[in-house]
Amino acid sequence: MAGPAPKAFADPDPSGGGPCLDAATRERLGRELQILYDPVLEEELDPRLAALLTQLDQDREAVRETRQLATRRRSRG
Repeated sequence: MAGPAPKAFADPDPSGGGPCLDAATRERLGRELQILYDPVLEEELDPRLAALLTQLDQDREAVRETRQLATRRRSRG
């Protein structure tokens, strides 16, 4: 059988979402994640991935413009 919940876990979330981490554990976890991922943020993005992201932005903008145009046409007619 399982014993009591580890000290890092606070009382269950009052909204019914289950256990949540206490403030000290969240802060420690946040610092550790920042140490882990800060170097990754400094890495240069692969040019192929950068091109894909640029294309995605362009496609999203085209969809947004198409929707706006369709909305304007519907409101006129």
